[in-house]
Amino acid sequence: MRTPDPGDHEVAATSNASSSPTLHWTWLGVAALLAQIGAVYFIDAEGALGLTRRIVIPLTVALAVAFALRNQHLWGLRLMAAGLLLNLLTICANGGLMPVSPEDVAAVNMLDRIDNVHLGQPIPGSKGILTAPHDARLWVLSDIIVFPPRSPVAKVVSAGDLLVLGGLVIACAEVIGTVRGRTAADRP
Repeated sequence: MRTPDPGDHEVAATSNASSSPTLHWTWLGVAALLAQIGAVYFIDAEGALGLTRRIVIPLTVALAVAFALRNQHLWGLRLMAAGLLLNLLTICANGGLMPVSPEDVAAVNMLDRIDNVHLGQPIPGSKGILTAPHDARLWVLSDIIVFPPRSPVAKVVSAGDLLVLGGLVIACAEVIGTVRGRTAADRP
């Protein structure tokens, strides 16, 4: 059995340490998420702070990768790490923001989000940059998957985003399944 690192902050799903999925460094995952939300919604997309957004977004994704890899004992977090790495690679290759085309934004009826935004400029309230497909690096990994307006989620996402979502669902199922298994085993 591993001796806990003094920097570990663990959240155990059950009291049975031998079978419980334990999340390590939860503080890092939460900090990365909050910093990214702050960067997207509270840091101006242009000007000196726009440069800050281009630094903070990749940094927060890298921190989320570290969190996911630290918890790779959960298969869902392995999948999440893969998706986050794909997104990080694409974001870094494109100057710190995720490319999305005007056509894809139009396909989800969100043209109001890109009013007064020109190609090569960050999109306010997102981690995206408006880019023509031929100008984006690693275009196939960027936000190119369109969920149409009539779907439950009208959005443009990347393959990495789908892996992150799938990993999150699997990780939740792993934790819930362990808790249910323990609860059933504890009954007489």
